[in-house]
Amino acid sequence: MSRKRQPSRVDLHFGNTKITEGDELEILGITVDKKLTWNKHIRNISSRAGQRLGALRRVASKLDAPGRATVYKAQIRSIMEYASLCWLNASPTVLQLLDRIQKKALRIIGINEDEARSNFNIPSLHHRRQVPAAVALYKMQTGLCPQDLKKLVPPPYTTRRGLLALVCQLRDMLSWNQVQNTLNWQEFCTHCSQSLEQLYQKTL
Repeated sequence: MSRKRQPSRVDLHFGNTKITEGDELEILGITVDKKLTWNKHIRNISSRAGQRLGALRRVASKLDAPGRATVYKAQIRSIMEYASLCWLNASPTVLQLLDRIQKKALRIIGINEDEARSNFNIPSLHHRRQVPAAVALYKMQTGLCPQDLKKLVPPPYTTRRGLLALVCQLRDMLSWNQVQNTLNWQEFCTHCSQSLEQLYQKTL
């Protein structure tokens, strides 16, 4: 798996049998492509959700709005959220396919987005994808997760001592957003030199 235009090729063998390379792999209902774009997977679940949306449309006249909302959440939205932690980094263009399904479902239910969020507990799919991601990150940071996940957390960032620390402090002191195009660069360099010298004296 690689997003490089010319990825490196590695010959893999299982015993004496060479494993052929494929463009995609399906694991537990998730289609993983070789570039990790998740396009194929999201298009698949969008198609499946669209088929069930047609079934909801056929029975909509026999249910009230809460009943139609319950059918949507149980039978359609669950498909579009399965293992979302794996593919939530897909491109917004592809994720819009799922958003369109929900918008069509809201029209069938007979409510708008504000009513869906406040009265029927149907927030945006983007929000529902971000909530479990935030919970997972919190558990990884606090250690309330399996050791395999905890090992994925990078160590705390620490700056080096010496010149790099001085440069970082100077960078934090200066507000580059306030620097104008008419800035006198000679005065600016003098200011930087003086600031570095003051910081250096404080470290002695």
